[in-house]
Amino acid sequence: MFFRLPLRWRAIFRARQSATTVLAQVNAITTSLAQVNQQIQSTSPNQDAGTLEDERQSDLSQLSQLIGINQITTEQNGLSVTTTGGQLLASEGQSFQITSGDLNGVTHFFLGGTDITTALASGGGQLGGLLTARDQSIPTTLASLDQLAYGLATQINTVNNAGTDLDGDNGNAGNIFNAPTQVAGSAAALQVVMTDPNKIAAAGLGLGTGDDSNAVAAANLATQNIINGETPSDFYSNLVSTLGASVSETTTQNTALTASVTQLQSQVNSLSGVSLDDEASNLEEFQRSYQAASQVFTILNDVMASALNLGVETAVS
Repeated sequence: MFFRLPLRWRAIFRARQSATTVLAQVNAITTSLAQVNQQIQSTSPNQDAGTLEDERQSDLSQLSQLIGINQITTEQNGLSVTTTGGQLLASEGQSFQITSGDLNGVTHFFLGGTDITTALASGGGQLGGLLTARDQSIPTTLASLDQLAYGLATQINTVNNAGTDLDGDNGNAGNIFNAPTQVAGSAAALQVVMTDPNKIAAAGLGLGTGDDSNAVAAANLATQNIINGETPSDFYSNLVSTLGASVSETTTQNTALTASVTQLQSQVNSLSGVSLDDEASNLEEFQRSYQAASQVFTILNDVMASALNLGVETAVS
């Protein structure tokens, strides 16, 4: 189960594809923001720009889910939007597109010729999460798998070449796995190269083909601290446990932050949202108040008419 890992570059490639997709969404939203911003500035303060402002707020909400942003209010109800690192994304009627390009085989992101990959990774949002996974989480996990594959292949090959095989070769039976030249990339490159079972050196060196001491030595590798001071099983178990704990922690943080966003959105809606039920109720209340006031004026009109005519009820026009 340790060696099915042409997944090394597949995992990074998928993260790269996802990051590129998010980038396209970011650029589309900043373009929309600039257009709406310009319409708001042209409309305010002579006309009501409420609908446009709602549209702009929707764009900002979507953008903040993709990357970390800051907002700066400008003249005539305008708005400038930057990344958390201060790079300008949209200002009034202008938008500034983020581009991507390869740097040492890794996709980086640029704004106005400046590499903003690190700033985007630390800024949060969906893109920040993808970049953190691509540049930190995935490489760390793959490095551990490389270490495991390198240690196992090296140790097993060494033991096999220290015994006698069924063909009688002493100390020259050959490698069971391809010999890794370095730790990095070992997991992806690892494969079984021995095809002849007679080359399995089960016997101890020079002890004859009926011996099994070298096979026992190979089996004992499972309980020896040959992988960074740990047994192969312990090392792999710790790797999986660490990865699981990281996923669990991230899930918990995501749940907590989602709840915070929902709470803040509810507070915003309570301050700025309009309830049609409440407005209909208020309208009914105002209508009844008007009708009551109208009745009062009618009564006052009758009273004044009677007073002016010395108690004789006479209509006064």
